[in-house]
Amino acid sequence: MHTYKPTLNLLQRKRCHRLNRKHEAREPLLKFLEEVNRKMKEDANMMKKKLEVVDLKIRKEENELEKKWEKKKTTRGQTSQKTKGRCFPWCRSILQHRQKAFGN
Repeated sequence: MHTYKPTLNLLQRKRCHRLNRKHEAREPLLKFLEEVNRKMKEDANMMKKKLEVVDLKIRKEENELEKKWEKKKTTRGQTSQKTKGRCFPWCRSILQHRQKAFGN
């Protein structure tokens, strides 16, 4: 007798020519599908890497813009504080006139 227990499918493929041909016809299809799956996995990994690179670029640009706006805010605040008490001579007279008129 056999030392191993053969499955029903193995016995049928060995004995039945139709099933044997069917099995042989499936082999190229299965190989093709394995190749397609492998390519899909490679593409997915490549897209993940590209996505990570794009995400890093976006984060870097966002940080640069935040720094730029912070710098603009600080310089804008400094310039407004420097020019707060200053005005042109012709403007000063107008402002004083308005302050007297409105009582501010």
